[in-house]
Amino acid sequence: MKKFLAILLSVIMAASLCMAGFAAELRTDVLPGQMIVVPQNEHIAPGGEYSIPVSIVSDVEIDGVTSGSFYTGFSIAGFSGAAQQYLDITGVEFTDAVKAMAGFEGYECGFTDGAWYVSFKVDDLAVLKQTNLEVVNIIVTVSNEYPGEGVEATLDLTTYDISWLADFGAPEFDAGEAAVVVDGEGNATYLTTGSTDSQFIVNPGHLADKFDWDPAPELPWQQKLLRWFEGIALKITNGLISLLEVLSGFLEGELA
Repeated sequence: MKKFLAILLSVIMAASLCMAGFAAELRTDVLPGQMIVVPQNEHIAPGGEYSIPVSIVSDVEIDGVTSGSFYTGFSIAGFSGAAQQYLDITGVEFTDAVKAMAGFEGYECGFTDGAWYVSFKVDDLAVLKQTNLEVVNIIVTVSNEYPGEGVEATLDLTTYDISWLADFGAPEFDAGEAAVVVDGEGNATYLTTGSTDSQFIVNPGHLADKFDWDPAPELPWQQKLLRWFEGIALKITNGLISLLEVLSGFLEGELA
């Protein structure tokens, strides 16, 4: 009975996670010489958990360099805006897409010294020509008190000083630089913040029930009814989870 309850609880919890669907939107343009790191925009709902992709969009040419290693990073400053009090970052993880690139090595991807940091290296310079390379997913939970109705928050990123990478065994880099390509001879080409030739830019992403530039269309009655049933199903699921947790604890006490 105890094993059955544990399996049933796992199935119900997995089903409940599937109900928090999302439709991420990448809205950014890149100019020649630029690399932009940007979280994708996300429609959110109260009580949901979302995996927000952070993407690299890039169009960078380095004369005479066709192979080598690319190093970069960024930090996650958190949220700003009216909805920030309802949002919480609970995790950050590298995507399978970036981990599959040649020579991938993750240096930081998590919460350290009071902030979230991401840094990595790849030996695939295709990273310099990307329309949407998802590099990490930021796990965000939304409070049940989130009011929706277009209340928006901004997910802010900031640059990462890659001179810190020496602490993880990477080569020594100039302080203050945000990204660098090192060719086979060890020559470094930096992508500096604000440079006219090559710019490393971090843009914000937005989370909201509805965006000003993309208002939610009026749903037909069938979809409204489906949304209502989904809400009822989620409440029932949460109730069953609570009940099964109580039963599981009771059985553990009886069998101890």
